Amino acid sequence: LGSCSGTISRHRMKAADRKLRDVHSLQSEGRWTEARERAEGMRGSVTKSVRSRPVQRSADGTEVNLTPMLVAWEQGPWSNLSQALAKQSTAEATVALAATRQQCTSCHLVLGRKDIVVSELPVR
Repeated sequence: LGSCSGTISRHRMKAADRKLRDVHSLQSEGRWTEARERAEGMRGSVTKSVRSRPVQRSADGTEVNLTPMLVAWEQGPWSNLSQALAKQSTAEATVALAATRQQCTSCHLVLGRKDIVVSELPVR
């Protein structure tokens, strides 16, 4: 069951990465409604992944509770992104996207999960 759960989490995180790139592209094109929808989808992918297995083993064998990191992500970068998209602010969305991506990268680094890559967001 643990292997199945890990596979599902990897799938969800890869989906979250695609959605992050989509949010970036859509907001860059001024497609704010679609960007907000994709951001909600990204949040869902991340949230489901963490909640399905909140305590995971890092690469060095240490148990890591991801729940506090998820809460920090939702209350910080993701919330800022959601607000920037709602305001249709390109400048704020750009900053929030970078912070959201950085928070994702930090979580993966804590776990030592180099196999789950967070895509670079092109500068536009």
